[in-house]
Amino acid sequence: MKSRILLTLLASGCLALSVPASAQDDAPGDTQVSPPTSPVPGQTADQLEAAGDVLYNQEQYAQAEPLYRRAATLAPRNAHFQMYLGDALYNQEKYAEAEKCYRLGVQLEPRNAKSQTDLADAIYAQDKYTAAEAQYRIAVRLNPNNPNAQQGLGNSLAAQKKFAQAEGPCRTAVHLSPRDADIQGSFGDALYGQGKYAQSEAPFRAAARLEPDNPKWQTYIGDALTGQNKQTAAKAYYQAAARLKAKNEQ
Repeated sequence: MKSRILLTLLASGCLALSVPASAQDDAPGDTQVSPPTSPVPGQTADQLEAAGDVLYNQEQYAQAEPLYRRAATLAPRNAHFQMYLGDALYNQEKYAEAEKCYRLGVQLEPRNAKSQTDLADAIYAQDKYTAAEAQYRIAVRLNPNNPNAQQGLGNSLAAQKKFAQAEGPCRTAVHLSPRDADIQGSFGDALYGQGKYAQSEAPFRAAARLEPDNPKWQTYIGDALTGQNKQTAAKAYYQAAARLKAKNEQ
């Protein structure tokens, strides 16, 4: 999920929420509010965005989409509305549509490193790894301290089997965000892909500590051990992965 901080502009009147009649006489703590799920005539672009933000942060991406789309239509030169619409589409796995929105946003704010990273993510999600690599490089040049851009660059290189080149940006991403399990996993993948099995074990173990209930990391530790011909130790991790998977499926 592409997450954002909720900016609900209730105090300024930018977001009008409907209150059910049955709840109007309840105690303030019991009052339930719900945002409109489709554009309301007369709403400004800012009001539409604020209503969309409420739904987006509730992971109701399909419901947020038409609100952001209307906001973007009303203010086509506002890059943020294009990017928010792109986020709603991306989280519905509509990657090609998201890419179009992100491109519009990037055209409006070409020096926004996060927007460049979002565009690269949408390209990567369509398995266009060479194009994604080029886009991540733009994002990294704009902000080399963005761990997501560094990780994305590493992942796009690894997807092209360029594991030695992927190691550098993945290592940088780990330095910038050591408590992100996926980033640790990407670093492990870059090392493993080069046959550096002993070195890959450490980031896979770090990922497992950060996400102890994710069976993927147990499997990857097992793979790293198998690469070192530590079959007995590897078997224990494969068994642990199987147990976690069964537990998670209950």
